[in-house]
Amino acid sequence: MNITYPQIKQLILFTLVTVLGLAVVSYVLATGVSIVLLFLFAIILAIGFTAFARTVSRWTRLPYGFSLATALSILVAGVLLFLSYFFPALTRELLNSESLLREISNRVDGLLQSVTALEQMGVNLSFSSLLEQVQSNSISIFNGVQNVFTQTSTAIFNALILLVVSIFLASQPLYYKRGLVAIVPEAYKNCTRHNLEVIYTGAKNWLLSRLASMAVISLLTYIGLIILNVPLAFSLAIAAGLLSFIPNLGPILSFIPALLVSLTLGTFSVVAVIILYLLIQLLESNLITPKIEQKLVSSPPALLLFMQLLFGTVLGFLGLLLAAPVLAIAMILWKEGKWQADAR
Repeated sequence: MNITYPQIKQLILFTLVTVLGLAVVSYVLATGVSIVLLFLFAIILAIGFTAFARTVSRWTRLPYGFSLATALSILVAGVLLFLSYFFPALTRELLNSESLLREISNRVDGLLQSVTALEQMGVNLSFSSLLEQVQSNSISIFNGVQNVFTQTSTAIFNALILLVVSIFLASQPLYYKRGLVAIVPEAYKNCTRHNLEVIYTGAKNWLLSRLASMAVISLLTYIGLIILNVPLAFSLAIAAGLLSFIPNLGPILSFIPALLVSLTLGTFSVVAVIILYLLIQLLESNLITPKIEQKLVSSPPALLLFMQLLFGTVLGFLGLLLAAPVLAIAMILWKEGKWQADAR
């Protein structure tokens, strides 16, 4: 097979562009990984906005632009409704929990002091000693508070950037899709179009399953804690719903404060709260989510946990949030993606 000079030239040019592209991507990942993660999160959020806008368009027969504005207006109204009705209740509940927090502290002190092995080793884990250490390090606390405010400001700024970028992406999805298709070789254009649709479908279904899971877990947790007469039921239910956005690890994180609160009510409440959270998690993972994820390739729990630990350790909290959707999209691409060039 003879290779002509134009083919050699094209091959060399393609190799140089590929190497340069990989170098740029590597540099960006090494120096601005947080920006990359924010952009990936913005893409997933834009897919959610696009799916909602298309649903509104089907129901109302409005053009896509008006449907997107309507969808965003509904979302903003929902957030404002949450802040105006639920946030004050959440604040009042937390402000009135000073005595409860003191009781939790005493209970935990008692549990820690009952572990004689720790005392024999000279380990002092009492809350009172921790408070003494806190008072003796007031300067460090002040610096920590400053850091918290700085990190909060950064988080708000990043959230605004995330929203702006996702809205721009959702405003012209076909434009960006055509742009991605235009830069690939002609033989792979159909593959790219197909894979972009697969990514859109997978991310949309994953977001839908997470939102449904968050709503169901919040509602069931609130009802169960009210029946068990557990304090801070509303706050614990909100925490359980928000943390369920992170599969596997989220339910564990939300269970810890509920367990601490139940310690103030006795052994029966502790056992009842453990059973409640287990039942809710079993119901969500075996009934609610599978029904929604019928068209989404389910991720093996062990692989998902590994990805969460890997992304969380290497990339931080944003990496932990992105581990589940990235794995879900990768698996559906592996199963339904198209990778062969068109025959000429």
